[in-house]
Amino acid sequence: MTIYRLIALLVVMVASPCLADEPQDDAIQHWGEVVDPDGDCAVTATGKELNIQFGIGMHSLDAESNGMNSPRVVQWIKGDFAIETTVHGDLPMPKLNFLQTWGYVSGGLVLIQNRRNYIRLERAGFTSGDGTWHYANFEQRIDAQRTRTGKFADFPVHSDKPVQLRLEVKGEDVRALVRHIGDDWHELGTAKMPGRVELYAGVSGVKTDFLKASVKFSDFDLTRNFVPVKAKSESDINLEQLRIFLRQPDANPDLKNVFRKVADLQSRGVKVGEMTEDQQLQLIDDAISLGTNKPAGLKGYLGPSIARKLAKNFQDAQLPEKAIRIYQKLADALETEQDASLKEPIDSLRKSAQEMLDELATKHVP
Repeated sequence: MTIYRLIALLVVMVASPCLADEPQDDAIQHWGEVVDPDGDCAVTATGKELNIQFGIGMHSLDAESNGMNSPRVVQWIKGDFAIETTVHGDLPMPKLNFLQTWGYVSGGLVLIQNRRNYIRLERAGFTSGDGTWHYANFEQRIDAQRTRTGKFADFPVHSDKPVQLRLEVKGEDVRALVRHIGDDWHELGTAKMPGRVELYAGVSGVKTDFLKASVKFSDFDLTRNFVPVKAKSESDINLEQLRIFLRQPDANPDLKNVFRKVADLQSRGVKVGEMTEDQQLQLIDDAISLGTNKPAGLKGYLGPSIARKLAKNFQDAQLPEKAIRIYQKLADALETEQDASLKEPIDSLRKSAQEMLDELATKHVP
């Protein structure tokens, strides 16, 4: 450790009541330095992959319960940056019994100012007597208090598929993104890290059961001069993610009813080319009715996702005028909801309609 870095750490120690665990001397090229508070975990790297093997017992990252013994690989960084990694699937979920009634296993990105202030973005698995859920968990601690926590419905993930996680840090602002490999980025939201100048950034693992387990990462990247990635709006419900969520045992019955209507709409949508004009217009009306619905348990309206899916059906059937109509009509309908959170989705729908109108006008120019 250089004298300059030591001075920086001492400054943070004076400013903060508890410093994040100091990395050991073990450094893994490109990933960072190993933090293993209990000294019972194994961290190995091969090529672009890194594996964290937990020791026996719980390994937590919960300041509110003074459980800060999770293994992690981090580097000290200042300024603006973006950090990204892939967390592989098939997390080792524990078997439950009368002693252990629930379990949580995760691997993901971590930003640590000190032991009381940090952010976690993880691919997580949670199991209890009611079932097992796999999802993206975006949570934060400020002064050792949980100020943000993830929900199963935020972004359910396929249990066996790799998931990419990304945190974009600019000033005090942190933007969290997630996607399955090859899909569009989905923004989980933003958070603030008050007074953030320097911090530890890297990957970590959490495990609440007592048996050994491991989490695999790959394709780690840390970019200082980053360009924010384009992502679907946080208020845009991913219909495929909704499908995954509704397979889970605690799904709300009302939400299941809404999903059945969505499924029916999608089934009809693939046949728009075979429909009469009246049937197409009825489909659009049904989409508007369903799209202005904000089901309890979800964080947004269904309209933007329905509009994009149905517009693509019309485009594939060589019916661009109907695609434009669904964009325009749903934007108008959502505007009547007078919900400030809909401004971005409405603007996006109107932009899509205008782009298609411009494209049609270009094609019709002699």
